[in-house]
Amino acid sequence: MLFIFLFAYVLLSARPLEMFYGIDHNVQPRQDLSPYLERSVQDGKIMRLQLDLLKRNEAAHADAREHFPVFAGGVLFASVTRVANEKINAACLVYGVARAIYAVAYLSSCA
Repeated sequence: MLFIFLFAYVLLSARPLEMFYGIDHNVQPRQDLSPYLERSVQDGKIMRLQLDLLKRNEAAHADAREHFPVFAGGVLFASVTRVANEKINAACLVYGVARAIYAVAYLSSCA
């Protein structure tokens, strides 16, 4: 469950990619993509393909964050109803691998 949390909230964050491209700022970090990225493309700081990747990365990050509470609730419900730990762990592993494959496929589809 810890991996899924870190994957959803840290690994899929668009912030490291923005820092890599040099277009992050601390004035409005939650609004990086909205008002500033089109201007970054026009100013030649990033290419259109990089902008599309950043937008898809932000969407994948939001999707993973939205799914995490459902996943955590399912794990807690399974624990409370005394489902065998092996089954819970197997389900978590399958879910984690599926989310990782989905993220890779989603992010690579803009290339």
